[in-house]
Amino acid sequence: MKICIVTRALYPVIGGSETYAYNLGEYLNDRGHQVVVVTSDLPSHYRDDHDYPFEVARVAGLSDFNSLRAPLSVLIPFHQLLKRLRPDVIHVQSVFPGIALTLIADTLPGPPAIVFTDHNTPMPQQRRWISGVNCYEVELAFGQFMFKRGTYDAALTPSRRFHDWALRRGAPPEKLHLIRHGVDVNRFSPGVAPREIRRALCPGGTKTLLLAPGRVVRRKGITGILDALSSPLLASTDVHLAITTTRNTSEPAFFEEVRSRIDGSALRDRVTLLVDTFTPDEMPDVYRASDCVLFLSDAEGFGLVGIEALACGVPLIARESKGINEYLVHGETGWAVQGDSGHEIGAAIRRVCEDGELRAAMARTGRRLAVAEFSLAAMIRKIERLYAVVVEQKRVFGSRILADRALEPAGAATGSWAEGWR
Repeated sequence: MKICIVTRALYPVIGGSETYAYNLGEYLNDRGHQVVVVTSDLPSHYRDDHDYPFEVARVAGLSDFNSLRAPLSVLIPFHQLLKRLRPDVIHVQSVFPGIALTLIADTLPGPPAIVFTDHNTPMPQQRRWISGVNCYEVELAFGQFMFKRGTYDAALTPSRRFHDWALRRGAPPEKLHLIRHGVDVNRFSPGVAPREIRRALCPGGTKTLLLAPGRVVRRKGITGILDALSSPLLASTDVHLAITTTRNTSEPAFFEEVRSRIDGSALRDRVTLLVDTFTPDEMPDVYRASDCVLFLSDAEGFGLVGIEALACGVPLIARESKGINEYLVHGETGWAVQGDSGHEIGAAIRRVCEDGELRAAMARTGRRLAVAEFSLAAMIRKIERLYAVVVEQKRVFGSRILADRALEPAGAATGSWAEGWR
């Protein structure tokens, strides 16, 4: 099958949609499909010398659709590229690339089947959804347009959180498919990390190493983690924090605020800030080198970081927020934190780090959950089936997609692993 994956950005840019597109491209290519990932040009501070395990085609300015900066003329090379590729299926990631594709879809040869996945974290309480727009009403207008009137044959949602949000935004239920995000549980697995990885994370050889992976933005909870390290609960403990992140952030001022706080205080001896240091292939060893992973985000569509930690058998301390609560069960698959205060986070860190039996039990249970419910191999097989169904239906019925598909309707999926896993 000829598969085109459209994403606004790709590694070395790091984020949920970027990881999702990379994993799709790599594993579908391994399974014999002809895969091309269509993405934007790289930001100027990145070198374009990465050896991708699939073909990559770049359209200059495509990522600017996400912040409403792209001129419509970007659609011309985008259309020409898709016309030349003639894919059987296009899997487009996120709202604005989906709208760009909607504008040109009817003129593509075939036409190809189109699958749409949104990765923008819904935060209605904070009145935020699509990053880069900074106006919630406009974000809702664009997002609801895509779900209600966008050109796609199926909407694939990688979590219950994303599925329910899509329904609220007007997605036709008969087009929705819930296929949970997964990780490669063979690559992300328990083991011993090379010493140089541990030394990079923790130069001083501290007894307990905490890992906080992900982008430095306010909602990820990094402020509360730094508050916890400064609190009396942890001030005298032999604990070190490694933050593995990327310079590609939607909140550069906050990033610099965090960097300045670390560099300008006693935290500089207890925190290592590692920016664009590790490749995707090195990340399993980064998890293995750590004693505990902190994931204190107050809003996630899913939160792949948590599943990667569980798959590696590393204890997880996480905020019990929507998305994360689809795999976090307090005291079983991780330790849940309700708020963002430094005292509460510090107490959770001490509780987990001082109880070896608890850490071992959560590591075992978390690993079993990741293997049973969040395997990337199972995810890819389900997505292959979805592609095959929409391609065949497109061939037979044109733009009319039937309700009785080969996959179960998304509404039939369980809301939580705990309903049938234990």
